Amino acid sequence: MNRLAYRAACPAFLQRALLRGVLVALCPPQALFAKLTWDPVPAEDRQATECRAYPGASAEALFLRLVLVGSGSNDHAEYYKRIKIYRAKAADDIGVLGIDYGEAEQIWEYAARVVKPDGSAKQYGRESFHEATTARLGRKKRQRLVLVLPDLAAGDIVELKWSSSINSESDSYYWWYAQMEIPVRLYSLRTDNLARDFTAMGFNLASLRDRKPNDTRAIDLEMTNLPPYEEEPNMPPERDVRGWFMVLFRDKALRGYKGGDLLKMVGASKDEEFRSRTKPDATIKARSAALLAGAGDDDEKLRRL
Repeated sequence: MNRLAYRAACPAFLQRALLRGVLVALCPPQALFAKLTWDPVPAEDRQATECRAYPGASAEALFLRLVLVGSGSNDHAEYYKRIKIYRAKAADDIGVLGIDYGEAEQIWEYAARVVKPDGSAKQYGRESFHEATTARLGRKKRQRLVLVLPDLAAGDIVELKWSSSINSESDSYYWWYAQMEIPVRLYSLRTDNLARDFTAMGFNLASLRDRKPNDTRAIDLEMTNLPPYEEEPNMPPERDVRGWFMVLFRDKALRGYKGGDLLKMVGASKDEEFRSRTKPDATIKARSAALLAGAGDDDEKLRRL
């Protein structure tokens, strides 16, 4: 799974971010939210041996559930994945689970469970996960919680749950791929008591259905029977062809804008803001002129700068 948040740099945001940090330090997220529970697994899914929508698939995501929860200064996302293994190859591929997150995010209530066809189950708590750094960009880094599941077999169901802090300030946005390398029977996105205005948009998702089309204060989207995503040589950019969706948090003043018009307006605003911040002042112009004096061509100008 992939996500991106844009944070507007303003004093008000920094003050609220600091407050969130203090609250988390005084009261860890695990203590702020309900105890972790698992949904029952229907016998039909436990005993299934084939993907109905895509016969021959080695595995299938029975559901991927995402709920964006408003909780004052601790808005967060709750993730729940359930994957059915049909072939031994998928058992090897799915045997290493990962939860990716940025260093500014808080992750809690993470756990996994393996359910056997006979209904027996084994749960893996936070003590079974270990941390790894997956990428660095300057001082920033992406981290991953990794869990290795031994002895997975065809017929098993793997479940993974976790909660993650989110920044719901105006102009922040998050996006997720709905298509996976395996078929997805159901992907759902729902909001619960978010105070900030928001807009949800889906792309390359023919089966996307809005269960609350007339509710401007809530999101309840479903995507069903999504085909597996397969990379091909020389294909267009991934988000031009792969199913994905995004949630954009916005100020109440933007309620008159929807969909593409909203993105255009926000993009234009950010473009103007960037140009204003990077506009060279008199000192930079004078220094550039001195460096470029007598330069013969564009290549030489670039080398001097």
